[in-house]
Amino acid sequence: MLPVGRTGVITVDVREVSIHSDDARALIALLDRELLGEYAPEDMHTVDFEGFHRDGGVFVVAYHSGTPIACGALRPISDADVELKRMYVVDSHRGRGVSRQVLTFLESKARQLGFRRLLLETGDQQEAAIGLYSASGYEQVEAFGEYMNGSRSICFAKEFQS
Repeated sequence: MLPVGRTGVITVDVREVSIHSDDARALIALLDRELLGEYAPEDMHTVDFEGFHRDGGVFVVAYHSGTPIACGALRPISDADVELKRMYVVDSHRGRGVSRQVLTFLESKARQLGFRRLLLETGDQQEAAIGLYSASGYEQVEAFGEYMNGSRSICFAKEFQS
């Protein structure tokens, strides 16, 4: 069931952009503000803006009627593994299939780049995200990397078929 006033799935234009772009920074700021309302600062995990693209990161923004409404990113971990980061949809467009479109775009990009597994971390309060990842074929895994000591972290992985 859709939230009141929302009318079904919309199609978005997902584009690769610089993490330094105004659209990316605005969406990341909204995400961070929302997460700070649910988690202590020490439970939040951000992105290194300075080294992001140099280290092979990919950042995307989803646009609807020219307006930036969602974002997501990929951060390489190894030759085989890439991490999904900074998934966010503005509140006014949630429940309309936008996150699934961003996820599909990023999965396709990860495959194109030759990664074999996508890993991700989400917080224990992110019920919609947990539902999206579970419904999209992700399996819960042990915490990895910087999330190993995170009491609020839930980690998932998805192996890509060869």
